[in-house]
Amino acid sequence: MAGVRVRLRVITGFFILRIGLEAFQKHVTDEVGFSFPFLTALCNYFSYFVLCLLLSRMPSFYHRKQLSSANAWWTVGLISIFSIISLSLDTISSRALPSSTASAIRSTTPLVVILTARVLEQYQLNLPYVLSSVLVVAGTVQAVGIVGEHVTVLAVLGSATAVVANALFLSFISVSVGPLYRFGSLDVLLYTALPSMLLLLPFLFVGDEYRKILDYSRANGVNSMLKWIVSGQILSFLYNVSLISVIKILSSVYVSLCTVVCVVAVVIVTMINSSDAPTTLNAIGAVTAILAFVFTSVLEFHPNQSVDGLERDNDSDEEASLLGNKPPLTPQ
Repeated sequence: MAGVRVRLRVITGFFILRIGLEAFQKHVTDEVGFSFPFLTALCNYFSYFVLCLLLSRMPSFYHRKQLSSANAWWTVGLISIFSIISLSLDTISSRALPSSTASAIRSTTPLVVILTARVLEQYQLNLPYVLSSVLVVAGTVQAVGIVGEHVTVLAVLGSATAVVANALFLSFISVSVGPLYRFGSLDVLLYTALPSMLLLLPFLFVGDEYRKILDYSRANGVNSMLKWIVSGQILSFLYNVSLISVIKILSSVYVSLCTVVCVVAVVIVTMINSSDAPTTLNAIGAVTAILAFVFTSVLEFHPNQSVDGLERDNDSDEEASLLGNKPPLTPQ
């Protein structure tokens, strides 16, 4: 039961942080006008690196795991590469797509993760689990609705490729925190920060973002810009720690389902606060997604349910914490 309580706490924290991050990003983008995704991501990765280094100075709290093989370095590199591919393609393609269409495409992530997890993690396909995952995705797509506006094939392909990259990103994180390498959440953030920053630098010049950043700082002041960046860094750091922790104690597929259900929650809140009443199909989709997610959670939490082919330790905190490995014992 202790393991179940830990899982519930981590998942609850994930939901709170995910919805909070969505609300924060919507506020700074729509109301404040601070919309610089590549600068924000670059600053976030820098904060991950600095914070993890500082925390590694407290070995009783976080003991940094060493990258002991070339395969471990490759895994870290691939996490960074697929993270930046997903971020860049999703950001660029979303500008050419209606928000509902972009959300609907992103909602298919769990189905792609099932495939990548099968290949990379030896994920054991369980028919009831897969069917309930399909219902979560179908319900979410119905809940967000797809606006019948003209969209370009290139934008749709870019968004779909971002989904595949995100699925590979989640699966490689799962490999890194699994039995093969046993990284903690902070290990993943520490080692992927610098490669991700290097990969992000060229994107500051996509769409002249660096010029828009200068214009914003002149109009609103540097202090205003720093306030939103630092606030986003704190939220993003906590969210990513919770994301990796959920993958570590459960699975990459389940965390992708959690993310999709957060989309449904945001849609419901938005509909309640807006003048546009939800249609019957939107409501049916939201209810379907939530009920299917509850059923999937029952399967995931069932003590006899073998869902993850990696056979994670349910009480792996005895050997390694969620944040990082415990320091080795010093001989007396």
